[in-house]
Amino acid sequence: MSLIQDALRRKLEETPVPDIHSPVTPPSGEKGPKMPQVFLLLILLAVFLAAPIGYSLYLIKQKPLNLPLIGKKTHPVAAPAVSEPVVAPAPVIEASAPVTPPVQAVETVKVEIVVEPVKKEEPVPEIKPAWPGLKLTGIASSGSQRIAIINGKMLTVGRTVSEVTVREVHETDVVVEFSGERRVLHVDE
Repeated sequence: MSLIQDALRRKLEETPVPDIHSPVTPPSGEKGPKMPQVFLLLILLAVFLAAPIGYSLYLIKQKPLNLPLIGKKTHPVAAPAVSEPVVAPAPVIEASAPVTPPVQAVETVKVEIVVEPVKKEEPVPEIKPAWPGLKLTGIASSGSQRIAIINGKMLTVGRTVSEVTVREVHETDVVVEFSGERRVLHVDE
């Protein structure tokens, strides 16, 4: 490795390395970055002062000035001529269509109004829903509980089938209820 280091050292000796210094700071007596700010401030000041002056000159040019001319004789202004007011001619009344006499009062005709009482509609009879088809195929008992076999389903008191509720189960018949109406079913009817 010494060969490589020797070659690098010789190369550095042949070409000197430039000195790198810290950034140059301008001397305090020179005008640096403040110059553009001052220039901008002067431009803004000139615009704000020139705008009102220019506007007032524009307004003055719009008005005609009634100043006497220098070196020329001026004549006094003559009084305006007075004229008598114009009188409008009297309106001409043209003959109009003949005036029709007022119409006499027309006789009033008395009309009798007959009031008939409105017939009350008869209430529509309430249509009760039809009972679903039920078939009691058997009654079974186990101790104190009785079971009814309706449409192939075993039901106890309080259970429902096809919206029909079983209310009572007896030895030979069953009491069922549908939409507030009760019926008695017998075996194989």
